[in-house]
Amino acid sequence: KKESFAIITTETRRFFSVLLLAHLATAMIGAVSFTLALFLHWIPQAFILVLHLAVYAVQCLCGLTPPTKPSRQPTEDEFKVVVIGAGFSGLAIGIRLKEAGIPFVIVERAAEVGGTWYHNSYPGCACDIESQLYSYSFEPNPNWSRVYPPQGEILAYLKHIAQKYDLMPYIRLNTNVNHDQWNEKTSMWELNVNDNEVLRANVVVNAAGALHVPNYPQFEGRESFQGESWHSAHWNHSVDYTNKRVGIIGSAASAIQAIPELAEKASHLSVFQRTPNWVIPKADGPITPVWKWIYRNVPFAMKLARWLLYAKHEVTLALAFNPSTWTAKWIRKESERYIRHQLRDHPELLKKMLPSYPMGCKRILLSNDFYRTLKRDNVSVHTSGIACIEPKGIRTKDGELIELDIIVYATGFRVLDGLPKTIGRGGDDLLERWISSSPEAYLGMTVPKYPNKFILLGPFTGLGHNSVVWMIECQVNYVMQAITHLVDSGLPALEVRRHPHDQFMIQVHKELDQTVWTSGHCKSWYQTKGGKIFALWPSFTFAYWWLIKNFDPQDFESCS
Repeated sequence: KKESFAIITTETRRFFSVLLLAHLATAMIGAVSFTLALFLHWIPQAFILVLHLAVYAVQCLCGLTPPTKPSRQPTEDEFKVVVIGAGFSGLAIGIRLKEAGIPFVIVERAAEVGGTWYHNSYPGCACDIESQLYSYSFEPNPNWSRVYPPQGEILAYLKHIAQKYDLMPYIRLNTNVNHDQWNEKTSMWELNVNDNEVLRANVVVNAAGALHVPNYPQFEGRESFQGESWHSAHWNHSVDYTNKRVGIIGSAASAIQAIPELAEKASHLSVFQRTPNWVIPKADGPITPVWKWIYRNVPFAMKLARWLLYAKHEVTLALAFNPSTWTAKWIRKESERYIRHQLRDHPELLKKMLPSYPMGCKRILLSNDFYRTLKRDNVSVHTSGIACIEPKGIRTKDGELIELDIIVYATGFRVLDGLPKTIGRGGDDLLERWISSSPEAYLGMTVPKYPNKFILLGPFTGLGHNSVVWMIECQVNYVMQAITHLVDSGLPALEVRRHPHDQFMIQVHKELDQTVWTSGHCKSWYQTKGGKIFALWPSFTFAYWWLIKNFDPQDFESCS
């Protein structure tokens, strides 16, 4: 066992060494390119680049969202904001609205705050972004227990935020928005909640996110199964899976965290996989008391750690997500080598687990024990496909019946179903529009025909390489500027103009064409059923911050 651990440790170290070398190589290339730019008389562009990076570094260290306040504080009768969702996005905008003195309410359909970190509580649930980066810039936490935070600590952090900033009096739990509609006569939104109440608001901010409505594949006979079954996002903690025959459908982000935990207690674990994923080592571990002391007592220590982690993830975008670059090919080669080494004594399992599509096409996953777990005697991997579900278990397409006591669906989420039915100006139905074509939004936040409506983490603002908390704070800053402009100007409503919206979409798709996500080699939740990417921001996150750091009223028109 010690020899095996030493080999794994050596391979893991080699993998991270290769990534470090690639990061250093990219930095050197960037330095040379910058020097050449100077010698080629691109002084103005070089100066602007340095200015961008300097301002961005200051923002990283000092916080992304400075308070934005209107010149006067409106009463609730004059102006009100309704925020949908009490996760990272909803709490962030709630804090800024409270600071600005703008009347608001946060409606949350769950029984507690926390968003996706409340709903997802499956065994092994954790974040795949480092804890110092997966937290608000204005509220760093020196007490994280691990480099990558577990679900329980993230949920506790969000509850702490709600209490510290006194948001609970503004939050209505167990309140579900069924649909919302723009009233053109009153220039207000009307939200039907819990089927028996109507809330009216000047501005609606949808902060519910996209990954919270479970996706259940429509397998024949699913309802006939006689054992226990549930989705990973709605874990049934009342059922003990010790010494039970457990089947888990899926092998992606949630599954690779749950599988090692399930295998420890189950008598047998059957993994039903449709497509293998790129799984690489996770540089995780406990944060020692010494580091916690440094974070608590050394000025800027946590902010500097956050900035360094942020810079590392930004470089990763340049390294890994353009399939034509030599660095992407190199990283794929090393990742493949790592997988081959992990499964070197299991050739049949290696065939099932080695992806054939470009790295990054689907979400890159992090785990130190996934492949090791698959080699256990009480774990089997089935890749022939599921033909149907029967009362006693799952029948695969090759005719085998896998008898089970429990079925876990780690099958992702219905992304668009996370939005309530939304009717805009002229009776336009947002969900129908997006489902029939593809989700679109100016800057990922606002849509023509939907005045005073903002979506946080909307289309084209998800990330495949960095922390979405960064994006949330950038967007909150922008939305607060827009709301402040509404209050100060006295305008009834602002609606994004068609031209800047369309120009933004053209530019986003142009940049997406340079990434691995549009390579056509795989399907993912990033895409519509027609294969069109809509979920991801295609460039660096500091480029997004620069793009939206100032609200421009000229991009909008007043309407009623």
